[in-house]
Amino acid sequence: MQRIDSLQPINASAALVVAILIGNRSAKTASLKVVGVAVVEEVERAFRAALVPVDSGAGLRHALQAGDVWCTGTVCCGVQLMWVADALRRNNICRNMIECARKHLCYGQEIQKEYVAFLEPTEMGIRFAQKYAGRDDFLVYY
Repeated sequence: MQRIDSLQPINASAALVVAILIGNRSAKTASLKVVGVAVVEEVERAFRAALVPVDSGAGLRHALQAGDVWCTGTVCCGVQLMWVADALRRNNICRNMIECARKHLCYGQEIQKEYVAFLEPTEMGIRFAQKYAGRDDFLVYY
């Protein structure tokens, strides 16, 4: 399998969809597979995330709480959804999709990395957001 198109930004109403496709060029009929998708939108308000310890009975876990408003009056890149095929995770696919989205979400403007916010991230999403932002209190929005 070879990459045919690495990143495909697609405007869909108010959101931007970024997909990564791979396929086989040698086949007579082109076969493509989607291996990653991110859906992003412009957000005007974001909050710093705080992980709060919670005793769930099965051991200590963390809950995500939104702190004070951090980003207002500035356009943020809100990540609604991100998905990468299990077999291809940990290959910077998600990071590349978010980087593409930051550059294409607002016409003529690249949104800075510190203005990327995440919508209700899962446990894996929290780890990605912390690594991407380079800090534990990454941005979230609702």
